[in-house]
Amino acid sequence: MNIDFNTDDLNNLTEHQKHLLQNLVDKIEGWREANGINLDYKSYKLSNEEAAKFTKWLQETITTEFSFIPEKGNNLILYSGNTSTGNPLWRELGESDFLKNNPNYYYISNIDPGAILWKEPYVTAVSNALGSSELTNQVLYGKKFNDATGKYERVGNCAIDGYDLLAMDDFVSESLTRAAIDNEFSITYIAGYGVSDTPGANLKVGITTELPCVISEKWIGKTVDEAMANKIVIVDDLNKLLSSDLNDLSDVFIRNSNLLLDDKRIICGVHLEMDGFPTIDVGKTSGYASSVNYGSHLGILTDPELFSKYSFLDSSVSQSILDEFRVGEYRLKTTGVDTLTNKNLYFDNNGLLLSIDKKVPDSSFETTMGDIRNYISDAEISKLFPDVDFEKLSELEKIQLRQLELEYRRANGILDSIEVDDALKSKYLSKIGKTEETAGIFDIIWINCSSQIL
Repeated sequence: MNIDFNTDDLNNLTEHQKHLLQNLVDKIEGWREANGINLDYKSYKLSNEEAAKFTKWLQETITTEFSFIPEKGNNLILYSGNTSTGNPLWRELGESDFLKNNPNYYYISNIDPGAILWKEPYVTAVSNALGSSELTNQVLYGKKFNDATGKYERVGNCAIDGYDLLAMDDFVSESLTRAAIDNEFSITYIAGYGVSDTPGANLKVGITTELPCVISEKWIGKTVDEAMANKIVIVDDLNKLLSSDLNDLSDVFIRNSNLLLDDKRIICGVHLEMDGFPTIDVGKTSGYASSVNYGSHLGILTDPELFSKYSFLDSSVSQSILDEFRVGEYRLKTTGVDTLTNKNLYFDNNGLLLSIDKKVPDSSFETTMGDIRNYISDAEISKLFPDVDFEKLSELEKIQLRQLELEYRRANGILDSIEVDDALKSKYLSKIGKTEETAGIFDIIWINCSSQIL
């Protein structure tokens, strides 16, 4: 087959890639004859044994003739799902300026196999060689036909039933990943949005092949300390890759994961758990001797610990906000750098924290994290405001009252320098039936201000 490269799908290939594709298609088309197999692909479907032989040959050919290293870049992006805006990550990486503006990153389409394979001439050649749409879908994508849905659906990463051969999707992804590891490139995985909502989500290439490959190479067979020194970077959105807190964001994102240890304290398995993403088990996940929780080992705050430390945080607050607090606390612990103090917090009428550093339409009260850290306890606030039944206040009113008390303390630095008229104070307290011990904060403010005026 002489490929017509003047099509929208093929004209963006480099001359080198066009040569590779034409050469590969020619070899695939000649495979049946070279192996003494019936040339009539319309009437003769390969047996599983023959299909396995073809698939093994195809993978060896691609390994030999194709490079899995990009022309530029040394930080591989692996991914599943969508961005936070709903755009598929494969499309975002291909159409946005992210890679153009950050040339140290690359993804599967930046290598020759990713750019060439699955183009129509290649898929057609493979289909003709196999002589079966059923075999083609499994060999290329790990899919089988579902009679109930009337669709081909992914069932795993196996190319041929009964044979230890990866489907071509998975073969290319694993080869890409291993090449990055062998060349000591950085690898970042984006566990995108919407994956858990998709049927068969746990069967995606990233989950069945890419991440297990990374985990196996980096963590299995290592000590916990060695794993911590060679961390896996996983976040949930592309825009986080450029964050100065990338490693902290990753640690928080996978905090609920567990490292499974044998009796010599060597990692034999990993239970990888991420917020809003399917769990991934790699290695020996039963019969292990002990386990280490990733987040606990690093001292990352749990939800109950966050709720205990910040009274305005609870399970109704969004996961992203909780994680921002968690990252801030974790970074303060590990580096001494406080990234939370100057952040603006926005609450709604019910005292629910809606947003950090971005005012939203439903917000009705704003303060800073620095102010909140200086709020006094419930017991102290109740003592200062004896006329107020603190427990009957709404959550927002409690926050506002604490803010008022803080503003008073700030002003008190000025008011304390004022000489208070003892006679005025005694007269005022007598009139309201209070002593200095039972006087509330508003009483003190009134006395100090009156002294200044008089």
